[in-house]
Amino acid sequence: VIVIHQLSDAGVEPEGAALSDTEAECMSARALPGEGTVDQAQLLALLDEIGAAPILAPEVFNTDLAALGANEMSRQIYDASVRVIG
Repeated sequence: VIVIHQLSDAGVEPEGAALSDTEAECMSARALPGEGTVDQAQLLALLDEIGAAPILAPEVFNTDLAALGANEMSRQIYDASVRVIG
């Protein structure tokens, strides 16, 4: 049972990137939903295909977005999530 799906995205991983680089990206440089390399439409369609109806919750850890302030970061995350969900 899939209860929750965290909406975020991933950047292109440089060839030969170290695990620590991937960990750093996950904790401070996630892309907004729909703005990275994850095929969000396909992922959401797959969830639907298997009968999953999870809560969709954005989870974007990004220090550059955070530097814009809570209101702007929230607006950008909301707008990106709406574009992905439809």
